[in-house]
Amino acid sequence: TTIGDGAFDLCSGIQGTVTIPNSVTSLGAGAFQGCLGISGFSMPSGITSVPANLLTSCANLNTFDFDTITEVGRMSFQNTGFQDIVLNTVQTIGHQGFCRCANLTTVTISTAITSIAAFAFYQCSGLTSFTIQATTPPTLEDYSAFWDTPIDSGTGSIYVPSGSVNAYKTATNWSRYASRIFAIGS
Repeated sequence: TTIGDGAFDLCSGIQGTVTIPNSVTSLGAGAFQGCLGISGFSMPSGITSVPANLLTSCANLNTFDFDTITEVGRMSFQNTGFQDIVLNTVQTIGHQGFCRCANLTTVTISTAITSIAAFAFYQCSGLTSFTIQATTPPTLEDYSAFWDTPIDSGTGSIYVPSGSVNAYKTATNWSRYASRIFAIGS
């Protein structure tokens, strides 16, 4: 079963938590974008990639089960209501994946992460704490990933494994934020 591109785009009748059954094997781009009544969302266990624009502008979305997700697509969660997110299995975060999430203050990413695209957290005006548990710095496509955030302005921090601080401080694009990179627990 497939839920197609834009299937429920701007649907005001959807309220609360949406649980997609495991019988759904494909979700289209923008399938639920602009549904302001959605506060929670659960993907089928067989889908590990969040499609582009899936929940863009679902401003009240504050819970999502990321436990089986390996890829966050382009603009998947732009302008949502997350405050804290933990990405235990995510390997890639697409272009503008979480941009303009004004309520987002804390992000924790596991060792699985390999790449973060441009503008991934752009204009997350509350983002003060960003923790990455990967010992090898993931590819940061462009330093714009943190533009217009407290990390960019110098009031936020990036936390990494203690033995990797220097690697992050000198890695491509991470180096822009060298003065804001600290050991986890410091």
